[in-house]
Amino acid sequence: MERLEDRGFEAWAVGGCVRDRLLGLAPHDWDLCTDALPGEIAQVFEDFPLVRAGEKHGTIAVVTGRQPVEITTFRTEGGYRDHRRPDWVHFEKSLREDLARRDFTINAMAYNPHRGLADPFGGQADLADCILRAVGEPEKRFQEDGLRILRGVRFAARFHLTPEPRTLAAMTALAPTLNGLARERIFGELCGFLPAACVKDFQTFWPVITAAVPALAPMLGFRQHNPHHAFDVYTHTAYVVAGVPPELPLRWAALLHDVAKPACFTLDEEGVGHFRGHAHRGAEMAREILGQLHAPRALQDRV
Repeated sequence: MERLEDRGFEAWAVGGCVRDRLLGLAPHDWDLCTDALPGEIAQVFEDFPLVRAGEKHGTIAVVTGRQPVEITTFRTEGGYRDHRRPDWVHFEKSLREDLARRDFTINAMAYNPHRGLADPFGGQADLADCILRAVGEPEKRFQEDGLRILRGVRFAARFHLTPEPRTLAAMTALAPTLNGLARERIFGELCGFLPAACVKDFQTFWPVITAAVPALAPMLGFRQHNPHHAFDVYTHTAYVVAGVPPELPLRWAALLHDVAKPACFTLDEEGVGHFRGHAHRGAEMAREILGQLHAPRALQDRV
């Protein structure tokens, strides 16, 4: 940041690293934004190894001794016809315009040690009040990239946030767009969500979770008709996920342990429900589901 500023450019830490520092957490990486153009960024850091794969979208990664630092030119973006990448970007000189394109207010903050915190959309207050709020029009944000819906679920679980009504309504309405996303992207977000998930998250975001893993949908409201079970299969599963240690294989196993119950259900003459064979069939379904999500084979085997 000092090097960019010494050359006459603005430089701000931006996004998740600012959010995490406000929460007293150590960021796992640092992203910077600047009014320097990509070619100017490269010139400023010409004595460092550079990764220029994202240069056309304004991003150059500077490889330091610790880890790459992504530096992105202030920008606005066009439509997202593939629901993942902008059709075009326009480089800007305004930090506010750059922050306006981001997903949630808690990620739309920037910090400079001399200028302080830039927070035009109230992210710090939302963080303090434990609110998940999309920047601008929620529908537009999620139509641009459907993965932002799952990112929101992950943030809500990790930071114990409650979505404000318009944001939740848009996440719910646009949950079906997850069907068009690459399955490995969905898997990555679910792996971030599951270790932090609580029962409330499953209850709040069930339209998103069942859109991400459609095999879970038949569990919703499925009564077990069994004296040993107080909940439907989906709610029971939510409690099991939240009740096991937050280790990824255990959480995935908990999520999928009863996935075959609806298909294996029978009701005896006394009105008691049974699920004979659901463990074996569930193991087959778990491997199929994890395979479709492109989960690593070692994780599939463990689950």
